[in-house]
Amino acid sequence: MRAALTSVGWGCFLFLLSVALWGCQQPEEEEVEHVVLHCTLSLPDTQQTELDEKLGSAKDAPIRKALEDYLAPVFQSSVHDIDLSFFDRRKRGERTFRLVDVLDASEKDYPFEIAPSDYRFGGGANLSANPGVSLTSGETEKDLAFVQKDGTSDSHRAGLFSMRGRLYVPKGTDTEVSAPLCMNNSCATLILNCDSCDVVSVRATVEGLADTFYILDSLYSFDRHTVINADVIDLAPYIGSDQDITSESSPWGYDPSWITWTKTPLMICAVGFPSRSFGTDVINGKVIIWTVNLFVTMADGSVTRNDIYMGQPVQANKLKIVKGWLMADGSFEPTPPLTPTPGPGGGGGTTPPTPPSPDDSVVGVSVTLNWGSGSSFTPDL
Repeated sequence: MRAALTSVGWGCFLFLLSVALWGCQQPEEEEVEHVVLHCTLSLPDTQQTELDEKLGSAKDAPIRKALEDYLAPVFQSSVHDIDLSFFDRRKRGERTFRLVDVLDASEKDYPFEIAPSDYRFGGGANLSANPGVSLTSGETEKDLAFVQKDGTSDSHRAGLFSMRGRLYVPKGTDTEVSAPLCMNNSCATLILNCDSCDVVSVRATVEGLADTFYILDSLYSFDRHTVINADVIDLAPYIGSDQDITSESSPWGYDPSWITWTKTPLMICAVGFPSRSFGTDVINGKVIIWTVNLFVTMADGSVTRNDIYMGQPVQANKLKIVKGWLMADGSFEPTPPLTPTPGPGGGGGTTPPTPPSPDDSVVGVSVTLNWGSGSSFTPDL
């Protein structure tokens, strides 16, 4: 009897011991804390300064309205979609949490739960409206970036915004953190007086802009050669036909006795990443930062190519406007191709004042007549 009891006792002991050991091997549930992320967009009206300076007069109103309509989806007051990742610095910057949502708003609060730790977070907004740009997978904090696709891409269709920050989540404490959205693309605009040129069509590309933006480092890269196709904006609905244009419609802000329109001007816009702040190539002793390649198709079917070299940067979250003239052969000139005319009646009138200096953004132009068959020159500026 004692042996039987001893056998039963040992069996119970071993059973209880195995249960205890099994319980010790079960992982504890990971502790999480409550976090609220305040996502906000506050876009300063930086483009208004350029609009006021370059298209600020009443005579400029039609062109300004056309440009503002084109820029409305770019310099916008809300964002459509966001893709935000959190990287645990205690786990070698691995992504441990991701938030993807549609906002269609300028701000939104996101409550969520996450394990206590030290995080960096970053992400992008409005990727769906810009198929030429992708957001890298972001499996680690070093990988997170906006990337312009290789080769030639269409102009960006909306503002691209990024957010980044630090989030420390202690144990036993609710945490709030702000995630301000910052704009990462820009717009370059070229406005052309075509009175001296019989133009059939134009197209343009822009080179020298960044190809990648590393979000957590706030760093642009220029390692790859990318090209942005510019959009040609139809100004006729804003200005009217050539016959409707008078000297009172001068888009240049100069005295109408100097410059009049007889044909509808052309406006070309390209939205992409910003340029470098400084350049390395030099023309005429001046540094080139970015380039507009302008192709002008003439009435006789010939094409004139203008490589317009810019010496002032295109900055993120800003608009850059450059004005110029097309000559009879389709070549670009940054200065008015005019001479003073006599006053009313043809005699004894006063000479109109000297027009303003050309936009010093343009540091050089290389012109190829009959593009594709040779004949090029570089005009003196």
